[in-house]
Amino acid sequence: MTIKKGEDRLIRIGTQVKPAAAEKTYRIYLEELPTAAPSQGAAHCPVPLAVGVPVFLQPDPVRPRARLASLSMREGRLSIGVRNEGNYHIVIRTISVRGVDAAGKALVEQELKGWYLLNGAERTYTADVPKDRCRSLARVEITVTTDTETLPGQLDVAREMCSP
Repeated sequence: MTIKKGEDRLIRIGTQVKPAAAEKTYRIYLEELPTAAPSQGAAHCPVPLAVGVPVFLQPDPVRPRARLASLSMREGRLSIGVRNEGNYHIVIRTISVRGVDAAGKALVEQELKGWYLLNGAERTYTADVPKDRCRSLARVEITVTTDTETLPGQLDVAREMCSP
């Protein structure tokens, strides 16, 4: 289809595929074609628009299920693995990191932003723990908040996890 300058068009996409046991995912790409070259002597730096739009075909029934797949720290870098074991994509809204000392005093607090996670996929998020606080940590508490559930996790911190 061609959309002329200043024109609006509505694009509707449908399917006749029946719902499956697991979500089906697609991506639709919309790309602007380059315009004709300008007249001689004029400065021209074209930047064509390209957009990829995710499309999700919902399964029947929907069974979301996420889990904290891994939690580790090496050289002061915390790694948090989240796995989607459901049959539908999930949206990881936030990952809260809270590092506490032996008395329970919070020394580190960070919030990581998530993204969507397709069914059967796993993504690892990382957070750097400041070196001056890492050696004083007793444990790191993690809370992964998705659009369907909250996943708690905890990691006991040993001194060797903080240094190279």
